[in-house]
Amino acid sequence: MPYQFENRYYTSDTMLREYVTTIACKDIRNASIFFFLIYLLLLVAAGNTRQQTLMVIFAGCAVIAAISSLAVTIHQFCLRRRPQQQPPKHYGRETVVRFGARICLTEGSKQLWADYEQITKVQHLQSFSVFKLGKQDAIVLSTSGFTKGSGSEFWRFLSQKRPDLKIKV
Repeated sequence: MPYQFENRYYTSDTMLREYVTTIACKDIRNASIFFFLIYLLLLVAAGNTRQQTLMVIFAGCAVIAAISSLAVTIHQFCLRRRPQQQPPKHYGRETVVRFGARICLTEGSKQLWADYEQITKVQHLQSFSVFKLGKQDAIVLSTSGFTKGSGSEFWRFLSQKRPDLKIKV
């Protein structure tokens, strides 16, 4: 099967750091803020009914949620400011993603096939992009990893395949 585009990369420190700071930390921080607000509302409700035991429990939970959010924010800030290691470390095997009639992802001896219709979301980061396939699976593309075709040609190709997806490059 002929492929129009090919993307090759090794997972690197830069990619892992960018994922942690922009996706993982953001989700944890947002969840902590959400729970802080819920516990704060419960604290106010318990205060209105003058149930001191519940007030202490909800106040403690709100403090824990606030500290969690603050800790993740500080960790995120420190990761962004940490100097990069030279030379960058690579992890695992080379990943090859090919695009033709279907998407073929190969990592070592494992292969994953996907259809363009399975892509539910496209998320762009500085050094890579993520195609989410449902809730748990994803395909990662390195920004600089195109060995067949160019990045700009690929994004036009994907926009034609999936005009309903919001793709900002």
